[in-house]
Amino acid sequence: MPRRYHAPFAFRSRTRYMNTLHGSHRWDFPFQRPLLAAPASWLGDLEHAYAVRWFSNHGALARRLEAALATRCARNVVIAANGTAAITAALMVLGLARGRAVVMPAFTFPATLSAVEQAGLTPLLADVDPLHWELAPDGVAAACEGRDDVGAVLAVRAFGLCRDLSPLQGWCQARALPLIVDAAAALGGELDDGQPVGGQGAMETFSLHATKVFAIGEGGAIACSEEDVGALRRCMNFGLDGSDLPGPGFNGKLSEFAAAIGLAQDRVFDAQLAARRQAAAAYTRFVDDLAPRWTSAQAPGRPPWQVFPLLAPDAGSADAIEAALARRSVQVRRYYRPALQLTAAAANYAAGPLPVAADLASRMVCLPMYSDWGPDELPRLLDRVDAALRECGQR
Repeated sequence: MPRRYHAPFAFRSRTRYMNTLHGSHRWDFPFQRPLLAAPASWLGDLEHAYAVRWFSNHGALARRLEAALATRCARNVVIAANGTAAITAALMVLGLARGRAVVMPAFTFPATLSAVEQAGLTPLLADVDPLHWELAPDGVAAACEGRDDVGAVLAVRAFGLCRDLSPLQGWCQARALPLIVDAAAALGGELDDGQPVGGQGAMETFSLHATKVFAIGEGGAIACSEEDVGALRRCMNFGLDGSDLPGPGFNGKLSEFAAAIGLAQDRVFDAQLAARRQAAAAYTRFVDDLAPRWTSAQAPGRPPWQVFPLLAPDAGSADAIEAALARRSVQVRRYYRPALQLTAAAANYAAGPLPVAADLASRMVCLPMYSDWGPDELPRLLDRVDAALRECGQR
């Protein structure tokens, strides 16, 4: 019998959960269990919208949600229809000439790439740091070498990790290149010094998708300076300024219905962060104690932990553990695989072979993470991870 691994804490109780159905397979431990605020907790917020018959276009609930998120980011916030729209708007208001290159990591979700294209700009894929899995000055410099068309840098907080980006920010400032930060999964996180995520770069963008910790279904947010607020709102309202059309834009507004869910989510968010951080601490202890050949995120700051990323010692081990866990009804995901330069849609954007991104994508395994862990649930999951590691000869 494999040794039972006990996480040294207790989670709050929850209502009975029916396992998520993925196709014909019902997982004991699905990769994610999206948790949105219950309708009873936000329907009352919509009474004002119905009273004044204002359901979109920067309504009162949207403004209230922006104010709530601004307290979490220590910066002004403009909300968007989704996380991709948030990145697109942030890039568009920079005023770059159409087609200018934007340096971005090859190790990221495709939405980052899509946003650059939708902004009328050209992605320039760069390699990432092998230890931190994110853009670093050396990788950006290598991508920019010999080019005079680079207009901005788009960094990504991989998996919502919350590291200080000051070295990259300083490199960009020295070259007068605006830095936008795709912090899609990092809302609610903090740097090691306690600074809230959202304050670095010219702007930081977030996703409020159902799978994120601050989940409203679909939504996005942009943390920005006060001087950018008006431009972002105009951009996401078709570019309109009253009856004038001073520049390009698109429809990126968030409805009052989604904003109402966001206000309710804000009221329970701190408890969900606490549950995920406790689980991440237990995962980290497990890896350190029982899987020393595997690597958890190094110096991650204080993330909200949408997922728990774990780097296998080699690609074969990652494939084996994925299969072994599936046999034990544990679903994992292999983000961000493949690296973007290896896809048909993005291969022409690569600044070179980008071996680190390719290697990380082949070895990364993301473990389940929830906001509503049940009593004794994480220890039972860790038992299965332990058994899978033993089966694969990784213990």
